[in-house]
Amino acid sequence: MNNKNKKAAKIIGDSIKVMALIVITISIAACTEYVDVVVEVPGKPQSEKINFGDGLSVTLEGTFTDIAWPEVKADVLAALNKGSETWEFVYNNVFADLGDVYIILVDSNRFEKYHTTRGGGVMYINRALLYNADALEDAISTAARRMFGNPDLPDMAKVIPNQSHNTIKYT
Repeated sequence: MNNKNKKAAKIIGDSIKVMALIVITISIAACTEYVDVVVEVPGKPQSEKINFGDGLSVTLEGTFTDIAWPEVKADVLAALNKGSETWEFVYNNVFADLGDVYIILVDSNRFEKYHTTRGGGVMYINRALLYNADALEDAISTAARRMFGNPDLPDMAKVIPNQSHNTIKYT
C-alpha cells in the first residue's frame, strides 16, 4: 500500500469514526428529548376543615401529595360555594344541622359520583370528578340533597349510559 492509499484509508477511517459519533450523539439527544420520565409520588392522608357559604363547614379528607392538596381544597371549596348558592336551604340543613359532615375523596370503581352513609354525615366523592368542576359540584349537591332526605336520590350514584337514548341515568 502506498502513501496515497494509506492516507485515503486513514481519512475514510476517521470519517467513519466521526459519522459514528454524530449518529450516537443524535440518538442520545433524540432519546432525552422524547422520553418522559414519570415519577409517582405517593400521597399521604390529608384532612382539613373547610369553611364556606354563610358560616358552614365540612371536613375534607383524602390521600394526596402536599403539592396537590391546596388545589384539591380549592376545587372542593369552589364546588361547595357554588352549591350553597343553588341549594341554600338544603346546605344549611345538612351542613349546619348535622354538624360534623365529612367529604372523603376516594378512588372508586363501585360508584362514579358519590356515596352517602345512611343517616350519617359522610359523603364519599369519587376523586375522578376533581377534573370537572361542574361534575364535582353536582356530586356534592346531589349527595347533600340525599343526606337531607330526598327519597328520589339513591345513596350511591353510578352513571350508566342508557343504550337506547345515549343519555345518562342514575342507579
